[in-house]
Amino acid sequence: MDDSEVRAAFESALIPAPGAGPSSFITRLLGLHPQFDRDTCTIDFTVRGFMLNLQGSLHGGLIGVIFDTCMGRLVRHRISQGKTVEMNIQYLRAVLPGPARCTARLLKRGRTISFVEAQMTDGGGRILAAATSTWTHKEGERLTQQEDAAE
Repeated sequence: MDDSEVRAAFESALIPAPGAGPSSFITRLLGLHPQFDRDTCTIDFTVRGFMLNLQGSLHGGLIGVIFDTCMGRLVRHRISQGKTVEMNIQYLRAVLPGPARCTARLLKRGRTISFVEAQMTDGGGRILAAATSTWTHKEGERLTQQEDAAE
């Protein structure tokens, strides 16, 4: 692990980028920057040395964080702020250092519950992991125009 890489990532995560929209320390540390189109949220990111487990692949807990972030940001963008009720992850292949992508898609929106799926792929487009999740949100709740604009 490169100590200077870890320090640089940590230092940059401490200060939110102006105009970058809402983010948490962990999403900034991992370099997660969601992009939206009508029906999906995509996060392109780089698997770096400090993110690896002892086997040299992306730590499974971080895979969960990335899935939860991507699916949660999609729910927030399309519906409103929500909460994860459950998430199921299938680890298909090792996620190795280098470019990766997580893409989430809204499967079904209900009045208070929504269902989302996501896939994580490598730079060549191979599926490395898949996830499904259930989200709860208040009936009829919608983000304010100001919150929507920040997205």
